[in-house]
Amino acid sequence: MTAKMRVVSLSGEPVPGVAPIATLEPNAFDTPIATGALTDARGMAEIRFPSTQKIALRAWDPELRLFPNNFLEVLPGAGVISETLEITMVRAGILFAVLKMPDGQPAAGENAGIMLFHPVYGPWWPAESTTNAQGEVVFDSIPPGQFVLRLKVASGPSVEVAETYIAPGEPTSLGTIHLQ
Repeated sequence: MTAKMRVVSLSGEPVPGVAPIATLEPNAFDTPIATGALTDARGMAEIRFPSTQKIALRAWDPELRLFPNNFLEVLPGAGVISETLEITMVRAGILFAVLKMPDGQPAAGENAGIMLFHPVYGPWWPAESTTNAQGEVVFDSIPPGQFVLRLKVASGPSVEVAETYIAPGEPTSLGTIHLQ
């Protein structure tokens, strides 16, 4: 099956240089089962993918500056896709926090991991960073949206943070997080 895709920004401007991808699930864990050529100056691209499985079509920015704000499901045997499918990309968010160990000391020099959980689709996006001497950590290039967050450090302590909105293209502070 073949689909034409137009990739645009929130303001409707074409986004060149991103790849249309087809995966079985819309999250960051699925390896694409098909990838199209990068979008042209008009934000246009085409992708070929199997028609025998449910597919999630979206776009992928190899530089992780932009993330898709939507994905499109194509059901098995959907037939010919005659319209141009549109994917909207938004700027990556930046998430920062101060991580404290269970004893109240900064989680200094720790490898810190974060997992974003989508309220409908479950585990959505993992990221890693390293804390500084004060326990400060920055996760850049995070998909914007509303997520439950799970933070952990390599030495073991972790914490789940209630739904948090990560703004596109802006820093979001979690404040001080006490790991357990």
